[in-house]
Amino acid sequence: TISLKKDFPETGHSGEKSHIAAASL
Repeated sequence: TISLKKDFPETGHSGEKSHIAAASL
């Protein structure tokens, strides 16, 4: 989720939001 964290700073450190960001892709 580190890569997603860079692409989606809005997700911050929340793994759940990172997962949602991945779904958006």
